[in-house]
Amino acid sequence: MNDAWIGLLGVLAGVVISSLAEASKSKYAFRREKGWSLIDEERRRLEMIYEAVEEVREAYDRSFRPIFTGLVTGRRPGAGEDGPAVPWARLRMLVNLYRPSLLPQLQQVEKAGPEFGAAIAEAIMDHTGEPQRDDYLVSKMTVASDKLATAVVQMRDAIVEESRALDTAAAKLIGPTQA
Repeated sequence: MNDAWIGLLGVLAGVVISSLAEASKSKYAFRREKGWSLIDEERRRLEMIYEAVEEVREAYDRSFRPIFTGLVTGRRPGAGEDGPAVPWARLRMLVNLYRPSLLPQLQQVEKAGPEFGAAIAEAIMDHTGEPQRDDYLVSKMTVASDKLATAVVQMRDAIVEESRALDTAAAKLIGPTQA
């Protein structure tokens, strides 16, 4: 009878150990998959912020081009035309909700955007129709445009840096690989 009990206890111990190993493996797999899901969501949010900052830049560029062309050709620049809406609310919301670490870059873009808008407005109001005399307006707009472009590039670089940090986090979820 002792042999029977020993055999039975051996089988039960094997079942318990196998069950614990499987539970541990399942728990680890769940955590890894959840980690992947969270990283994918963070990446999606970064992509939305990237798109929003590009939309801000494009909105200012679409306003800039016809006015610039009008100034250098002597035509009335942008008379009576409304420029495209700048999606400030969307960009602010995305950064404040999902990536507050990008607030310093957002502040630079928010500062440069209205300065560029003011230079565009001044060009519309003060143009003379003579390209040589309006050269200072072109210069002001170009400087303001460059300032906005620099702020946007810095924000894009920060977004890319955060995306690379997500890649590192994702690689850690995989664990060490053998070559």
